[in-house]
Amino acid sequence: MANAISAGSKTLQSGKVISLPQTLKKPAGSTQSEYLLESSTSYSVGKAVIAHDVVEKISEEAEFWLIAQKQEREKEEEERKAREAVRKCWEPPRAGWIKCNIGVDFDKKVSKSGGAWVVRNERGKILMHSRRVFNNVKSLDEAKYKALLWSLESLSFHHLNKVIIALDDDKLTKVILRPKAWPNFKGQYV
Repeated sequence: MANAISAGSKTLQSGKVISLPQTLKKPAGSTQSEYLLESSTSYSVGKAVIAHDVVEKISEEAEFWLIAQKQEREKEEEERKAREAVRKCWEPPRAGWIKCNIGVDFDKKVSKSGGAWVVRNERGKILMHSRRVFNNVKSLDEAKYKALLWSLESLSFHHLNKVIIALDDDKLTKVILRPKAWPNFKGQYV
């Protein structure tokens, strides 16, 4: 029964619907062992019933897998929409201040992320910028954390003061301001 999916007493096989022989149908309400013991047919029918149960199990597992894939796609779509909702026009800093915008991208398949920062004055003129790749990154949160640390180190290296940091995620701001409320990041800030 290769490429078969159980559908009650019907089996879908290569796009065709065929009926299972009555000898392969397990009586409703009976357990597998009861059916095998009560069956007066040959041992091969018992094997077929077991195969039928395997097909049912495969069908259940395939259904769970499809549901998980659908949920993953929905989650990715929600994250994409959330990122788009966050994107808005650049707002200049107050006079005498500069603004550093930090951006992050993460590729789960290759465990890499990229970070970039750009510093602008109140007129929007770009004063400096940089970008970098981070290897062995396990999550988007870790990618954002690494990019933030690197950006802050770079700003310090360039002796920049009166800097407003702009991120697309407020989670890191909360981690910095209230670290004890975010125990998952404890290894990062200790």
